[in-house]
Amino acid sequence: MVKWYKVHSLNTIMSSSLSLTTFPHVSDLGIMLISCFLHLIYYSAFRNLFTEKQRAWLFSLETSAVYSMIAPFKIYEFTRSIYNNDIITLYTHENRFDRIVGYWFLTSLILDCVIGQIDYRRYLRIDTGWIHHITFIIILMITAAHNGSSLLSHNAPLEIPTFILAAGSIAPSLRNDTLFGLTFFIFRILYENVVFYYTITTPGLPSGFILFFYSATMSMHVFWFYKWSRSYCQAIEK
Repeated sequence: MVKWYKVHSLNTIMSSSLSLTTFPHVSDLGIMLISCFLHLIYYSAFRNLFTEKQRAWLFSLETSAVYSMIAPFKIYEFTRSIYNNDIITLYTHENRFDRIVGYWFLTSLILDCVIGQIDYRRYLRIDTGWIHHITFIIILMITAAHNGSSLLSHNAPLEIPTFILAAGSIAPSLRNDTLFGLTFFIFRILYENVVFYYTITTPGLPSGFILFFYSATMSMHVFWFYKWSRSYCQAIEK
């Protein structure tokens, strides 16, 4: 397995010579199969309780809830690493838990696309569905292949607004557009920029991949926040 901390450039991490000969491991396949099984049990248990539109949010609610729960710990860990000037150790020592959670997210995205085509095709959108999911499937596979799942785990807070949106979409009484927009700006704009700055300026980290991840996600986040801002302002004017 090529170690994550040995990959330093965009040319290396994105090149066709990238070695994936030992990925995925047998244990990785086992984690993915178990994750798929649990996802399907969860979806089957709640499917008939909701409308087609609500069902389209079930996978997002599930995965964002997990990331939202670990978000405070990841913020603390990242802040502590900044204070200690030791960010590189977050990405050169992959945590097994982070790898499992990464596969949990990966399998959820895959199943959301597959089941979405069958069960709620009308609500599987191009931007928030296909483009977002395919982008993150690629990112998650690259990080797993290079033992870098902890790179994404410190972006767990980005899923807090997703949890708020998903919960409000399934249970309208929980909808809070202001809270969603506030958390989106704090975590998907401000927090991600802070993470990007400290990781891209830390020697020894895979700067090419970090730039790819940041460019792909931030472009989507800025676009979505612009759309939300317009919609929110129009609602206030009415």
